[in-house]
Amino acid sequence: MQFKYLIFKQLPPQLFFIFLIVIYYSIGLYLMLNTSITSDESAYIGAAYAYTQGLGLNQEHPLFLS
Repeated sequence: MQFKYLIFKQLPPQLFFIFLIVIYYSIGLYLMLNTSITSDESAYIGAAYAYTQGLGLNQEHPLFLS
């Protein structure tokens, strides 16, 4: 199988590397702006509310109702 028709083979390696770095930081910026700091942040916010307001949640595991 010949790879002579790939567009990446015609590009200089430095330009290809810069392209990959731009994609990497673009994905990172997108995830930073659209997701929370931690994956379980919303569960612990609910647990903190249960501790202070007495909502009736099980404080041992914040996702289950008592």
